[in-house]
Amino acid sequence: RRINIPHYSGGLGGGAIASHYPPRGAVGVPRNINIVVTFRDLIDSNTITDETVVIRNNTDDYENAWLDNVEEDTFQRTFVFHPVVYLGNDANDSVYIVTLGNNIENSEGEKIFGDLGYEYTWQFTVSTEIDVTPPRVVSVYPLESSGDEYPRNTVVQMVFSEPVIGSVGELSTSSSFSNIQVYE
Repeated sequence: RRINIPHYSGGLGGGAIASHYPPRGAVGVPRNINIVVTFRDLIDSNTITDETVVIRNNTDDYENAWLDNVEEDTFQRTFVFHPVVYLGNDANDSVYIVTLGNNIENSEGEKIFGDLGYEYTWQFTVSTEIDVTPPRVVSVYPLESSGDEYPRNTVVQMVFSEPVIGSVGELSTSSSFSNIQVYE
């Protein structure tokens, strides 16, 4: 006998969320952090609002730390939330709670958490520090100095010293990337 398991039956957010940053329970998070959520399904970006995504300090009276200042990737799966001001304060660590509401819909118009009225919540602790150290590239592939020729479909990899907001796209001499240059 075959059992059908709904898509919201396991994993982060009942399986609707692929990942989020900062992770659950993170401590020492810089005040100037952006919150990143990657969903498993394509998301209807019109359902990502300051009512369906709430980022708040656990001591505030439900004051949302972002107001519709969000970027989405071209695949409508990853969303980057930019808080209006730095989170927390310079005197004490602050706990922040992120809540993804049950009215977020996928591109098919279905609620990603199902019809159970489910919300996904996690928290992290913001330190008193602001991160002003830019990430460094610690390794790349392929290596320029190796002298080898690589197939045209070689995956270019860059590893950074800390998490960065990544991009997915095609690198070419006519690419729209402004911080990465490709030479023939």
